[in-house]
Amino acid sequence: MTGSARLDGLPLEDARCRVALGQALIRRAPDVACAVVAEWTARFVYRGIPFETLRGTLAGSSQLGTELVGRYFATGKGATPEESRAMADRSSMVVLGTAMTAVVKNYLRWRDATIRVLHEEAARLDSPPALVREVVSVVRFSADVTIITMIRQFDVQRRELESNLEQERAKLSYLALHDCLTGLGNRALLLDRLAHAIAGTARRQEQVGVLFLDLDGFKAVNDSHGHEAGDRLLVAVAQRLTRIVRPSDTLARVGGDEFVVVCDDLTDGQRGLDAFAQRIQVGVSGPVAASPDLLVSVSVGGAVAAFGDDPENVLAAADAAMYEVKKRRRASA
Repeated sequence: MTGSARLDGLPLEDARCRVALGQALIRRAPDVACAVVAEWTARFVYRGIPFETLRGTLAGSSQLGTELVGRYFATGKGATPEESRAMADRSSMVVLGTAMTAVVKNYLRWRDATIRVLHEEAARLDSPPALVREVVSVVRFSADVTIITMIRQFDVQRRELESNLEQERAKLSYLALHDCLTGLGNRALLLDRLAHAIAGTARRQEQVGVLFLDLDGFKAVNDSHGHEAGDRLLVAVAQRLTRIVRPSDTLARVGGDEFVVVCDDLTDGQRGLDAFAQRIQVGVSGPVAASPDLLVSVSVGGAVAAFGDDPENVLAAADAAMYEVKKRRRASA
C-alpha cells in the first residue's frame, strides 16, 4: 500500500469498479474489526493481562488496515507515514503484552477476514475477477509488510529494554559494593579486595598493609550541627582520602565514620605503613570548605598482613591499632 494507483489513466468502467469496491471495503472495515476481535477472543487464551485492555487496540488496527486498502483502490492514495507508524505502534503494544506468534496470527486473521469481506462485496458489485485478484494481492502484501515492520520495531524496542535492563543490573551491582553517600567501596568490596591482595603475597615480594581510620569527635558534629553537616563532613573526608591514596590502593567506608585503606604493594613493612598513616592524618585534617566551622581530624591505626592471614582478623587488628592511637591522643590532650 505504498504505491499509488492512477484512476484517471483507466477506462471509465474499470475506474468505477475500483472506486466502488474500495468504498465498499471502507464501509465494511468495522465488520472486519469485529471478526478479528471475535476470533481472538474465541481462540487465544490471553496471558496475565485482561483481554479488555487490548480489545480497542486490536479492533482499531484491524479497521485501519482495511480502510487503508479500501482507500487505496477508491482514491489511489497509500498509507501516510503517520498511518504506517500508527499501525506499527499498535502492533508493538500488543507484542510487548503478549507474544510475537499471537500478533502474527492476529494479522493473518485480519488478512483472511478482509479477503472474505472483499469476496462478498465483489460478488455483490459484480467486480471483474482481475480486480478481485489485484485487491487480494494488495491485502496479502499489506499484511506481510505490516508484520515485517512490526517485527523490526519490536526488535528495536527489545534491544532498548535489554540495554535498560543491563544498565539496571550494573547499577544494582555497583550499589551492592559501594557506599551510597561517599561512592567509596563498602565492607563487602573491601574484604574481597583484601583477600585477593593477601593471596597475591605468595608470588610477590611486597606485603599488604591495612589502615583503619576513625574521625575524631564525629558524634559531637552530628549532635551540634545535625546529620546533614555530618554527611558533608564524611563526603569531604572521602574526597580528601581519594586524592591521597594511590590508584592501586583500595579505599572503603566500613561504618558511620570509619574508613579503611588497603595497600597491596607495601615494600617497607610496618615502617612504611606508619609513614603512610601519618601522611593520611595530615592530609585529611583541616576545616571543611562547605562548612568552615567544622574541623576534621582523624585517628589512624594499621596492620601488616602476611600470606594465609584471614582478612577479617587483619581488619580487626588494624581497628585495634586505631583505637590504641585514639587512646594515646586522648591521654596526651
